Amino acid sequence: MPTDDAKQSKIRAAAEGPAGERPAIPAERLIAILKYRGMDGEALLVAQHKSLKAMIDASGVVAKGMEEIANRHATLLQSAVSRAAGVLPELARQRTLDDMARSNLDFSREAMATTLNEFQQMAELVWKCNRDAFELVNRSLLESLQSFVKALPDKADGKG
Repeated sequence: MPTDDAKQSKIRAAAEGPAGERPAIPAERLIAILKYRGMDGEALLVAQHKSLKAMIDASGVVAKGMEEIANRHATLLQSAVSRAAGVLPELARQRTLDDMARSNLDFSREAMATTLNEFQQMAELVWKCNRDAFELVNRSLLESLQSFVKALPDKADGKG
């Protein structure tokens, strides 16, 4: 015969659901609880829906930005390999060590200037991606806070 502790653990396990998860409170019941406490539960749910949509939009902006950065990186790598392949025959044509050193120095200067310019472009892409995602999340947060304040009962605004 099971003990009281065993019965209680079976009841708790059945109430928690699979894998120890607690069952979700139905939205209608949550709205009723919030209305009982004087809050506009429907407005809060709408605000949370908007927040979730903004997070999804921000994720899309980040994914698009990362794709653009990866494509730009691949283009830069391809360009660097092409430039290096173009310089090798020219270096092989040089007859003296002095000519080779001069050509190598010229190539190195061009490569350094190009690389710095490309790094700046990549940094601007990353900055733009971060800025766009931050703006979406920030706007969503402000809208959620405004919706939450509107949903508070009248007593919370200092009247009661």
